[in-house]
Amino acid sequence: MGNTYTVGAGLTLSQAIDDANANPGSTIEFNLSGIDTYTLSGDLPAISADVTIDGTNTTDGNSITIDGGGKYQGFYVSSGTATIEDLTLQNTAAIGQNGSAGMDGFTANGDPFPGGGGGGGGAGLGGGLLVGSQASVTLQNVAFE
Repeated sequence: MGNTYTVGAGLTLSQAIDDANANPGSTIEFNLSGIDTYTLSGDLPAISADVTIDGTNTTDGNSITIDGGGKYQGFYVSSGTATIEDLTLQNTAAIGQNGSAGMDGFTANGDPFPGGGGGGGGAGLGGGLLVGSQASVTLQNVAFE
C-alpha cells in the first residue's frame, strides 16, 4: 500500500509524482488554498508506478485544472497502472525537437543537395496524456481543453 501525497504548500506535482513512483500504490491529491488551477512550470516527470491522481481540491471540493501554459506536457504514464480522476488538463503541449539545418555541400547519389541532409525534428507526442505500451490508464471525469 502506498502513501498519500498532497500537492500544495511545500509539495509540487512533479515532486509528488517522483514520490509516488518510489512508493507504488500511492495517491496524489491537491490542497490548493483559494485556487483551483495548478500551473505547470515545466514538463511533469513520467509516471512509472501504480498511482491514483485525485483532482478534487480538498479545500473546496472543486475539480482542479492543470494548465500547461501552452508549452508544457501533461501526464506521461510510461508504465504501471494509473487512475486519473476529477480534473481538467488545459493548454498542455507536446513540442517536438527542431530538425537539423544540414550542411552545405551534401550530396545524394553524387548530385548536390543544397543546404542538404538536415534531419527531421523529434515528434511531439501526447500533449495532455501520453500512455506508454507498458502502462494502463483509467480516466474518470477528466476533460482535455
